[in-house]
Amino acid sequence: MMRMTREAMVLGRVGLIIALAFAGNVHGAGFPRLVLGEALQDFGKVAPRSELQVALSLTNAGTSRLEIRQVHGSCSCVRPRVLFLDVMPGTNATLLIGFITSDLSGPFTESLSFTSNDPAHPDITVQFRGTVFRRVEAVPDFAVLAITPDSWTNETVAVRILNHGDTAISVSEPVAANNAFAAALSTIRPGYEFGLEMRAARALPNGNHYGRFTLKTSSIEVPQIEVTAYVPGLSAVVASPRRVVLPSLRIIEASVRAVFIRGTTDQRLVVSDPVCDLPGVKVTLEERGEGRLFVALVRFPGGFELPAERKAEVVLRTNHPQFPMLRIPVVAVDRPRGDESPAAKP
Repeated sequence: MMRMTREAMVLGRVGLIIALAFAGNVHGAGFPRLVLGEALQDFGKVAPRSELQVALSLTNAGTSRLEIRQVHGSCSCVRPRVLFLDVMPGTNATLLIGFITSDLSGPFTESLSFTSNDPAHPDITVQFRGTVFRRVEAVPDFAVLAITPDSWTNETVAVRILNHGDTAISVSEPVAANNAFAAALSTIRPGYEFGLEMRAARALPNGNHYGRFTLKTSSIEVPQIEVTAYVPGLSAVVASPRRVVLPSLRIIEASVRAVFIRGTTDQRLVVSDPVCDLPGVKVTLEERGEGRLFVALVRFPGGFELPAERKAEVVLRTNHPQFPMLRIPVVAVDRPRGDESPAAKP
């Protein structure tokens, strides 16, 4: 074991005394002292999309200027009115904070943080919590209807209409804004819970489709509810990725790129005759999912060079009448992009 010299022992004691003196006088002469109001703001039950305001009280009980800096919220819903604040000794200040509640029902917790030059409180966090409360609500009020392109089925999507109040209500039959959609209302718990089943009333062409329904209620606070069924636009044949991308016009080592071809309709997809018009490049095709999924493996040899003067592509045939031929561009990072869309050619 090493023995401490007398000088080291003396210096150690002096350092300890200085440290203890600083710790004991951290709020003594020459230091600000932050006294914060409530560090937890509980809003209780609030309506969705409510614009609230919090006045956070700050007191400087020290003897030098208190500096508040780096004020920021945990999300864009927390909006401090100022980003810095100075509080003189023995005075109070108010930090105003705007808060916008979510459109979604349920409990929430967010926060505001800032720094100060108070050595005892350099980093401060204030929490906001509460519950977004709808007396009458549709869950969900925007629902995705899983319909594949080129097909029409009796597929439905279910929505619940909930009454969280103490008094029973009635709900009227849904009124459709788009006659391509239909809905049926049922009662689950009279006055308090209802079911709404939405469906497509006929076949829909490719593209995005929205079916909005309006239901009137006997609730004074929520006299009307709107619910939307959404059918996402989806191509009947999808190639992913939409381009075969090489790191440069010339590659040193042999490389393989995979292109996935998916059929999204009820019809069985057939993909065949994969070719590439580039010398030395070979394309093989594998069926992975019973007429639903195919993988085209594009193999580039070592030393391959992509011609910069002309368009290059992988071509495949399908049995879908809208996509008899898929063209997948082959591009390099250091070359302008080609056509990104697998084109249907007659």
